[in-house]
Amino acid sequence: MNQYEKYKDSGIPWIGKIPAHWEIRKLKYVLESELKYGAGEPGIEENKDAPRYIRITDIGEDGQLKDDTFKSLPYEKAKDYLLKEGDVLFAASGTVGKTFLFKGYVGKACYAGYLVRARVNNRLITSSFLYLFTKSVSYISWKNSIFTRSTIANIGASKYKMLPVPLPPLAEQKKIVAYLDQKTSQIDQIIQAKKRLCELLEEERKAIISQAVSKGLNPEVARKDSGIKWIGEIPAHWEVRKMKYISKIYGRIGFKGYTTRDIVKKGEGAIVISPSNIKENGLNLSDCSYLSWDKYYESPEIMIFEDDIILSKTGTIGKTAIIPKNHFKMTLNPQFVVFKEVQLFPKYLYYQTACDFFKHFLYSEKTGSTIPTISQEKIGNFSVL
Repeated sequence: MNQYEKYKDSGIPWIGKIPAHWEIRKLKYVLESELKYGAGEPGIEENKDAPRYIRITDIGEDGQLKDDTFKSLPYEKAKDYLLKEGDVLFAASGTVGKTFLFKGYVGKACYAGYLVRARVNNRLITSSFLYLFTKSVSYISWKNSIFTRSTIANIGASKYKMLPVPLPPLAEQKKIVAYLDQKTSQIDQIIQAKKRLCELLEEERKAIISQAVSKGLNPEVARKDSGIKWIGEIPAHWEVRKMKYISKIYGRIGFKGYTTRDIVKKGEGAIVISPSNIKENGLNLSDCSYLSWDKYYESPEIMIFEDDIILSKTGTIGKTAIIPKNHFKMTLNPQFVVFKEVQLFPKYLYYQTACDFFKHFLYSEKTGSTIPTISQEKIGNFSVL
């Protein structure tokens, strides 16, 4: 982008310098009518023939309306809050500062009470330019400055109307919007391509693990039937043993459970590992709960140490991790079992618990539809190569 010939100070710290021929105006001075709150009605109905009822939760991160959250409002309740093409919605609470441009929607729509509608004066500013400004660092800085001066995390109409907005000439606004539409579209396409590449790499990663731990590294070696239908043949010199014969399996069961009274602040107890701590790249302890020292020392067999392998057996079953070297005192929550005293190279067993045929076993043996679970006894009967 070329530099303008002259710049001037905007007078707004988080905007800084602007082209000399631009203006800064408060939002209220570029609107056709005053900011207006939405309907204070609950979203209950799902009548496709009635106006869509747009709430903060309906607005996706991509700025589009979600398909799976559709709610409607009867016309009599919606009529005073119907949206026009180009209206911009601002979130007053919840995800404060979130915005939505009502553009290209087929049908009628209205909006909920925690949203504020801005209807622009088209002779001064385009709605697309205003909406794109709300995606800028300047807008985010303004929003954060409001929070630092208030103890309540909301921004009402009285604050939004004072929002400083940079105002180029109308023709220049349209050029800026066209430029950003083109560039952001290109970026979005690259992001989608990268996401697809990541999906393909994850599929390849899983396939490589499954192949290596079920077939070995030498495709020419003699083979035999494993006796396990979803594994098939394995190298002839391999063995098949049950998990309970090659490791000790422990879990937090019976009297070893705990209540919310046993949860303490950081520094006052041991880390208690939950499924949310297991990420694609292993154990992540950035957000943990802590269990009192009394409860921690009550169950020494489920204290977690380096090279222990943990596996979730309730809820999101099959999440697994091998514990790296660390200096934290850790224990399990009731959703996990831990494999200790493993008679194999520990990371090899971890890779077996991470592969597709192990997941197949877990899901074939699980019980419960609302909260899937698999017993410690069944896990002990799983065949290990």
